[in-house]
Amino acid sequence: MAACSNGVEIEITAAGPAVVEADPLGLDQALFNLLDNAIRYADQRVEVVVTDSVQRMEILVRDDGPGFPRSCEGVRSTASSGLTAIAAEPASDSQ
Repeated sequence: MAACSNGVEIEITAAGPAVVEADPLGLDQALFNLLDNAIRYADQRVEVVVTDSVQRMEILVRDDGPGFPRSCEGVRSTASSGLTAIAAEPASDSQ
């Protein structure tokens, strides 16, 4: 699925619905912040990839913006690539 916001193409890829046990408001706020930041600093494209396995669900947000300068102290090297991930344990079926 692709969308466009402020001239930035947003590509969303998910194998299917992902179910996770999490605070809905907290997850909503975290995703909003990540997407807002990615759209704001992207040159042309933002990619969102949702993967779900038995042990964890991941949401990766990647943009083609400049990222953090490599000279920033305390910043992990993956941050400079414009990549952010949220990982969570899947919801238990026994509830």
